[in-house]
Amino acid sequence: MQRLIRWLNVEARGAKLIGMVTGATLAGIVLCKLTLLALILAGYYPPAVPGAHALLNEGPVGWIVTLLGLSAISEEFFFRAPLFAIGKACSRTVTLGAAAGLSIIFGLLHGGLAHIPLQGVLGFILSLVFLKCGGLQCNFYKALAASSATHFLYNMGVVAIGRWPL
Repeated sequence: MQRLIRWLNVEARGAKLIGMVTGATLAGIVLCKLTLLALILAGYYPPAVPGAHALLNEGPVGWIVTLLGLSAISEEFFFRAPLFAIGKACSRTVTLGAAAGLSIIFGLLHGGLAHIPLQGVLGFILSLVFLKCGGLQCNFYKALAASSATHFLYNMGVVAIGRWPL
């Protein structure tokens, strides 16, 4: 835990910032696909994401929503912005706990309990991007831009390769 905290305390800049966004995007896609495979092998096939997020699976509307980045920006503001205030007021350990809690809620709101290991994992990755890229160093807009860019690229990848097919 202390190693993770030391790593988060050093703000990503320049090429490391670009590497963080790119690496987190790829890690999110790979980890979510592996988690989905594990759930299927365990005998559970999660339903498609209901509601507005189903738009990401369907034709031109999904591309428009994704290309505009509307869901990525709004979700990042809602789920990552609280980490900025928590990080300023509390210890790093409490901030990471809050990141985990927000990630669980992120997964739940993306389709229920089965989506905690899917989108919840992505939510925690996005929280780490937010914290590493300025969220802990009082660079709110940079942190929000980095996590939003990661979320946007992830959504683009999801739309491009398909949501549930492995």
